[in-house]
Amino acid sequence: MRKQGFICRILLVSACIFMPFLLGNVKKSELKEISKPYAGTYECKKMQYGERDLKEYVKGATLELKNDGTYVLIVELKNGKTRQSKGDYEVEGETIAFIDKTKKNAPRRVFSRKNDEIEVIATLHGKTLYFLFSRAG
Repeated sequence: MRKQGFICRILLVSACIFMPFLLGNVKKSELKEISKPYAGTYECKKMQYGERDLKEYVKGATLELKNDGTYVLIVELKNGKTRQSKGDYEVEGETIAFIDKTKKNAPRRVFSRKNDEIEVIATLHGKTLYFLFSRAG
């Protein structure tokens, strides 16, 4: 029994000594990717309202998921105006939930998240609003 405790202590001390060397080759940005692989910037690749392509009105949209659990959505309109939404997000399996902090009593909205894509589907005035965000770069 005493021998087993001694071996565990040796393994623990060895891990503490060698861990910095093992992680020394990993950059700080890579550690963030390991801890939250879904964090990063996503670009909107497809945006539709019913059958209408919204790209005739929208220049582009980016969604940034930060490691601290917050997001920033920036939409650039073709008329030069910019719209922004900020809040918190939560990831659970293949879903992602957004809580907009720019609006009082904003609902928690849950969408699909698979691999490096986020699919936003909602109904607005009887038509489907659809956005597909893909990881940038």
